[in-house]
Amino acid sequence: MAFSYKQRTCATCGGTLQIDPQTKEMVCIYCGNRYEREESYDGQFSPRNAAVQTLNSLLDLNADMSNWDMVQTNLNDCQKIDPNYPGAIVARLTASIKRVQLMMATNREAVRTDLAQAQSEYRRLQSPFDPRVSDVEADFYEQLDSSDIRSLLISVFKTFQDDARVQFISQGFNAGDIHSERAASDLMNRAFANQDYSQIDSLLRSPAQLDADALFTRLLKEYPANERKQGNISEIVMRGVDQQHGRDALSDYVMSSADPVALKNAITVACVARGVIPNGAAIARLIASSNDEASVSTMLNSLKGGVLTDEDTAAIVDALLANAGPAAMTASLNALSDEGYYLTFSQQAIMAMLTRADLTVDAKASIWKTLVNIGVGEKRKQSVMAAYIETSADVDSKVKLINVLAEQMHSINPMNVENYLMNSHVDGAAKPRVLDTLLAHVTSFASLGMAARQYPAACPDPPQVRDMVLQVLTQRRLLA
Repeated sequence: MAFSYKQRTCATCGGTLQIDPQTKEMVCIYCGNRYEREESYDGQFSPRNAAVQTLNSLLDLNADMSNWDMVQTNLNDCQKIDPNYPGAIVARLTASIKRVQLMMATNREAVRTDLAQAQSEYRRLQSPFDPRVSDVEADFYEQLDSSDIRSLLISVFKTFQDDARVQFISQGFNAGDIHSERAASDLMNRAFANQDYSQIDSLLRSPAQLDADALFTRLLKEYPANERKQGNISEIVMRGVDQQHGRDALSDYVMSSADPVALKNAITVACVARGVIPNGAAIARLIASSNDEASVSTMLNSLKGGVLTDEDTAAIVDALLANAGPAAMTASLNALSDEGYYLTFSQQAIMAMLTRADLTVDAKASIWKTLVNIGVGEKRKQSVMAAYIETSADVDSKVKLINVLAEQMHSINPMNVENYLMNSHVDGAAKPRVLDTLLAHVTSFASLGMAARQYPAACPDPPQVRDMVLQVLTQRRLLA
């Protein structure tokens, strides 16, 4: 049945009518009767068009207000046609609020004038708002096909804490229909402030040009940790996030967010795949805290050459050696090397790997060979050997690992063996066995002969250990 805009109640039951945003029909909230709206504007077509045109020009207003003349022209049209038309009042009100927002930092005197003008215009509207009484104003809102304008007006009336108008205008609002960048920015701020995250979800599917950098940061920091967060972040990254801005924001998120580690890991993997790379410290934090080695390996394997600094690379390498499993560690290190990254392996990082209780000797041996193949210099090999023989470990494992380390060297430095002979007591009764293993990998004994002769009087090993050490030195022909 046809329905006049001025009619606000159901003809059958007298119930309140609300607009159906899909069909544009009026629906009774009690009995469900539906009413078609007559295509008539009660003689208010011209002032309505002028008001809508003004609001459209406000959406396009530049931050420097260089195109304010167009807004003023439209405001003049509103004034000439019908200055008392509610849509015209709303247009003038909105224009004053926009001027206040844009000139707040540059012209405080103009701000006071515009704020007074806005308050004056607002007082001309019916208060409190009741669509059954303010029917012409209600018709103006209902006929707004632009979600951008609706979003603009919602922001304006939120300024006045006018919940009735905000609720009424919101009935036909769809964030997915936003087109204006300015409207999208206003909606983003409003949605986060109200924690209305469904509006953010819809905004990401809108055709509007979004401030990708700002939205990326706010999604990371403010969006709740749920199943939509990763998808939304992937969507905004594909819209174009500045790489340096993305790096800083993503790194801060990984290091400081209270989100679950699994979600942080998934978001980082998705961002890296799309070219937004966190810094090395953040990646290292994920490696250290994540139990999902497959995702970590996927992330590192998707890193392209030239995106990490030397500092980033060093942090990642250290974290892999200290925390990753053998397969993920080997795959990741090889992937970084294949992409052209120069990997340096510090003594501290290698020792962290060699002394890990969760790795078998065979796993450590395999990883050591990988490190040597990628590039561990002879000096580093010797320093690692010197450090390792001073660690306390199961003797069988230690002997086996010394042999593995030595296989990748030309020879064990005799000075390292001499220091172990004369000064080390870390292996207790097993010292003779470890010493014999070390001597098997020494090719130059010249300096060791003197140390061997000094040993009986200089080393405070227990007598039983000393006798066994002397036996080893004799068998190796360092003593007569």
